[in-house]
Amino acid sequence: MTAFSRFFIVVSLFISLASQSVFAEVTLPRVLSDGVVLQRDQAVPIWGWADEDEEITVALNGQQITSTTAENGKWRAVLPRQQAGGPHTIEVKASNTVRINDVYFGDVWLAAGQSNMQTSMARIQPAYPDEVATADEPLIRFYTKRPEYDFDAPREDYSDGEWLVTNTDNITSFSGVAYFFAKNIHAKTGVPIGIINTAVGGSTAEGYIREEQLAAFPKYLNQATAYRDHEYFENILAGDREKNESWRNELDSNDLGLNGPTPWYEQDLNTKDWDRMLIPGYWADTDVGAINGAVWFRREVNLPASVAGEEAQLWLGRIVDADMVYVNGELVGGTTYKYPPRRYTVPEGLLKEGANSIAIRVISNTDEGGFVLDKPYWLAVDDLTIDLTGEWKMKVGYESEPLQPDNFIVHLQPLGYGNAMISPIENMRFKGALWYQGESNVSRFDEYQSLLTTMIVDWRDRFNDPDMPFIIAQLPNFMEASDEPQESEWAEMRAVQRSITQTVDNTALAVNIDAGEWNDIHPLRKKIVGDRMAIAARSLVYEEQDLVASGPQEVCYKIRNKQVEILFDSVGNGLSSKGAELAEFAIKGTNTPWQWTNARLDGESVFVDRMGAQEPIAIRYAWSDNPEDANLFNAEGLPASPFELTVECQ
Repeated sequence: MTAFSRFFIVVSLFISLASQSVFAEVTLPRVLSDGVVLQRDQAVPIWGWADEDEEITVALNGQQITSTTAENGKWRAVLPRQQAGGPHTIEVKASNTVRINDVYFGDVWLAAGQSNMQTSMARIQPAYPDEVATADEPLIRFYTKRPEYDFDAPREDYSDGEWLVTNTDNITSFSGVAYFFAKNIHAKTGVPIGIINTAVGGSTAEGYIREEQLAAFPKYLNQATAYRDHEYFENILAGDREKNESWRNELDSNDLGLNGPTPWYEQDLNTKDWDRMLIPGYWADTDVGAINGAVWFRREVNLPASVAGEEAQLWLGRIVDADMVYVNGELVGGTTYKYPPRRYTVPEGLLKEGANSIAIRVISNTDEGGFVLDKPYWLAVDDLTIDLTGEWKMKVGYESEPLQPDNFIVHLQPLGYGNAMISPIENMRFKGALWYQGESNVSRFDEYQSLLTTMIVDWRDRFNDPDMPFIIAQLPNFMEASDEPQESEWAEMRAVQRSITQTVDNTALAVNIDAGEWNDIHPLRKKIVGDRMAIAARSLVYEEQDLVASGPQEVCYKIRNKQVEILFDSVGNGLSSKGAELAEFAIKGTNTPWQWTNARLDGESVFVDRMGAQEPIAIRYAWSDNPEDANLFNAEGLPASPFELTVECQ
């Protein structure tokens, strides 16, 4: 045996022994870590991994509570139910000791869904500046999971995340909806609140359903399991990468604004031959037409000497699709897709007295490119704010073909998020779930009731809680308002969401028909949604007495000669129209199409004109993408859900 062979054997043996030693050490999942909130008043699992037959003991505050033995490399113990409070210490001992510090028992809520649940306090900070500036709620804690997917199998642990207390440093990373929900519940109960946020922007309901239950939807199951052929999957990803890189390389190499003798972002540039466009707006409405590619915009702003060199804030609303922004020839920010607000910081030393140039390179991939209406466009420095709406110089850098869609769009896939985001926390115990999702399923509203009901049943089984409460956020108003009654997928989806809470036990609906923005699928006013979800939870889960937890709910109608009386439940201290005439009511008869009708309040009823409609009739309220004038509330300030009523009182 050579010296090298002996050395190789010794090294291999050392590595083998070292790996066995590491494997033998007891370990815990990431979610069971310092600062964790565990569910009060329930037996709570503590779990992890260890070597086969390893004996594990679990102690709470130094007192041994339970013990167990690892089987197949896994172990699981159960803490007896604890009252709300803390801080506590949990010690898990085997050949090593793992300690979890700053543990509290309280109420743990699972926040899930898509981007409106994911939207952080940083993004909505302009709407709630004091909330962020003064945040100090050490008993409200968040664990935010970075989006991941897995089509192969359920994962056992998270790869990232940590528990964070609510303070000015941490709050900006928290879900806005979940934070306002937690703050409301904590204020009412006084108990610690833990939020585990697993929301993923653009995700679908089928993305969170386990494989066994997804079998009820063969199309989605086959779609997801096809990706287990890794060569096939990688070819799809490689094809998308190549397509996108080729499109971008063509754009960049041919963009006159980047490749001419003087880049179009330079401070001193001759723009006499440039066209003009009003911002906000879309260049499809100008002589340029509905092209894709790169279009440049420039404007000069004059500043006094008093603000020269100062840091500034540059707000450019929202831009479709991507942008790069330059001030005096220097890049100050950019965004790669159309949804986020454009809020850029101009660093110290860049602004000067007199003329300052702002150049924006806008890249349109597929949509009509431009600047979204009714958004803020300004430059603010010290106490000076300059309005940037109005006329800008414009010139096409390069016109390209539209970018073709990817073959693999991760957020629209079934199964993957359930495996990666939900499976690792199946041993956690929750007070309930907060579900804000539906935008990605709107075009398939007819199957959403079956999908979401399946997901709820699946999660209740996964978390070993057959009565696990679900608080569902109904989709808010969105898109342009309609002058005439319309058929609407968004209205249909809202009706399905409501139907789920009427047919599935231990669920509740938070109506948000007044919380949206016509021009933004991510409205800023997340406190409305969080508070209304909290009100629903306080009634359903915390059984708060004498709480009006819902807006007016239509019951039936009675025909009163030329009028129809609509009877309501959940009127609280009375119906309200917010000081204006009731709006957004429409009526239909056998001989008439849907048409707007006059409506008025009378006690706990609403009377609408028949408008010549013969029997049978149907009545709709707020039935459109964006019923911007919907104003039927109860005195407690909760809105009526959009509805279609076909039930005549008996």
